[in-house]
Amino acid sequence: MQVVTGAMGSLLPKLGQLLMEEYNLQKNAKKGVESLIEEMKSMDAALCKVAEVPRHQLDEQVKL
Repeated sequence: MQVVTGAMGSLLPKLGQLLMEEYNLQKNAKKGVESLIEEMKSMDAALCKVAEVPRHQLDEQVKL
């Protein structure tokens, strides 16, 4: 029984550390996704403005 409790004693802190790392990874991923959503909203707004301009009046870079 001491072998089992000894093994559990060393595994539990490692498991706790892994869980914390996974939590931090998910938290960072959430921030990244939120950032991408905001970026896409900005891009959509810019594209909507460009769509209102007649093609012959567009800057050459915008036409690309």
